[in-house]
Amino acid sequence: MEVGEITETVDVSDAPPILETESATTTNTIEGSLVIRLPVAVASRNDLKSTVGKLPGSVSANQVSINGARGAQTSWDVDGLPNRGPNGGGMMEEHSINYESVKSWKYTLVNANAESPSPTQISLLTRSGSNDFHGSLYWDTHHSAFDAPPHAVPEGFQKPFSRHNWEGLHLSGPVYIPKLYDGRNRTFFMFTLELNQAPTRGASLFTTPTEAMRRGDFSDFRDPSGELIPIKDPLTGQPFPGNKIPVERLYPGALRFFEKFYPLPNVSTPLFNNNAYVDDFFNYNISSRRADLRFDQAISNKNKFFFRYFRFWNPSSQFYTFFVSGPNQSNWHFDQYQFTDTHTFGPSLLNEFRFGINQIVNTQRVGAQAKELLDLLGIQGVPEVLYSGNITGLPALSITGITGYGQFSHGNSYQRLWDFFDNVTFLRKRHSLKFGVNTRKDVNYNLFWPKPGSFAFTGVFTGFGLADFLLGLPLSSARDYPRAALGPDQRVGWYIGWYVQDDFKLSPRLTLNFGLRWDVNLPAREIHDLYS
Repeated sequence: MEVGEITETVDVSDAPPILETESATTTNTIEGSLVIRLPVAVASRNDLKSTVGKLPGSVSANQVSINGARGAQTSWDVDGLPNRGPNGGGMMEEHSINYESVKSWKYTLVNANAESPSPTQISLLTRSGSNDFHGSLYWDTHHSAFDAPPHAVPEGFQKPFSRHNWEGLHLSGPVYIPKLYDGRNRTFFMFTLELNQAPTRGASLFTTPTEAMRRGDFSDFRDPSGELIPIKDPLTGQPFPGNKIPVERLYPGALRFFEKFYPLPNVSTPLFNNNAYVDDFFNYNISSRRADLRFDQAISNKNKFFFRYFRFWNPSSQFYTFFVSGPNQSNWHFDQYQFTDTHTFGPSLLNEFRFGINQIVNTQRVGAQAKELLDLLGIQGVPEVLYSGNITGLPALSITGITGYGQFSHGNSYQRLWDFFDNVTFLRKRHSLKFGVNTRKDVNYNLFWPKPGSFAFTGVFTGFGLADFLLGLPLSSARDYPRAALGPDQRVGWYIGWYVQDDFKLSPRLTLNFGLRWDVNLPAREIHDLYS
């Protein structure tokens, strides 16, 4: 290295090259602070999948695919533990780590070694504290006041309102309690808290029956060219006289249903004889919280460990307001617990033990009681277990010609995963050996209730689905005796994997990388023996 002039700066970088000359892998490492400085959209500030999708050779949709591999062939890990969920073995909330907590990202784009269960791998390392205190505050926001009105909003209606805030803090440093404990050089902490608030209100257009249609009067029901659309009498196959369904033929539950849930039209459109759309002011509040806490402890120069706890959750104030079914809630929390101990036994022997727990707990409720709508519609024969005991949910009604409604499912679930790792690195002459084992236990608990009946009105009898509904004639109807009535579905399964990797340096110009890995997912068992 040449000596620089007084006015020059000589920078020495230890960043690893993308192409490693002593390995068959292709990797890239990105410093965490670089991602924080990227100009990303507020709504996707913490979406790691979107960020990874911008890397050369990767595609981000519902899953990240790198260099043509399937999405399931990309492993994510945080501090060496898989970010994996027990439900089908898929990756769990891979976007659920605060950017402020990330020290670096390492992407193995090609030919991951035997330590990885997948050919491509994304490894995240979280920050630890240091002997100096550090802190930061941030606030990112987007407000609809700066947006143009959407094209779908009718003239005279208020522009939809939305606001999206990301705000948080980061603190790190030594654990220091004056006159009691000085953790410099020994004990450190890192804490990150992030709040996401995104309330939204606005106009929604949907199709609703006119007052005449609710009485069975289709005498002015015309197509865009002005031709009358006939409503057939299913008993005769001929149009009803005057295109009107006789009052005595109308299904009483239909009128009660429309009076309670479907307001009369108030927006003029050319469809369905004008006034078939109505403005409904929808609102929902998306909010979430992320907290990351890490403690590092140096027991000695040869032995160090850290503990990390991460929680990603939504408060009870989060809801989605659906037409007819009201405010629906899905209150969940995702937790990670991690303990890692690193012990150096000598200049050629290193052992690393990791233990982690991942879990997702979810509670879902619909904003309407099932029995209320069953009584309103006069539906009979639905098993009592689908509506008793404050079970929420509405029958699934599909009526061609009017806007349907959405709803969550009533239920509870948790998914929990226990992970045990032990890795040994051993250096001997020209060999760099690494071997280890991973054991994992998955538990998947579900107790979800199906809808109290399912009915489809498609127009097969009268030529128009709405008219079929007024006559009480569904094309199909179904009722479930719910699996949930037999108790929760609780599956338990085990996984084990082991590997050995040897990087053998034959000469200064030639290194062999070879390894062996074996993975097996043992058959899961439903602990109540309710299915196999």
